[in-house]
Amino acid sequence: CYLGARSLPRSATGYVPARHAFVRHARPFVFLPSPRARVVYWGPDGRYGGTNANDACLPTAASDDVVICL
Repeated sequence: CYLGARSLPRSATGYVPARHAFVRHARPFVFLPSPRARVVYWGPDGRYGGTNANDACLPTAASDDVVICL
């Protein structure tokens, strides 16, 4: 699920928080149930870096995502 799934406007440089309906929670969040249940915050660039192959509770090395395992 996305917070503010109605629209996730992007520019050439990534996600544009000022154009989002929920300015207070401007970045996309997603709940991923497997391989381990976790909530992922898509970081300042607004792009999902993918699941870390070694540990699903960590972001990939090249991403600015934040992962919270449940």
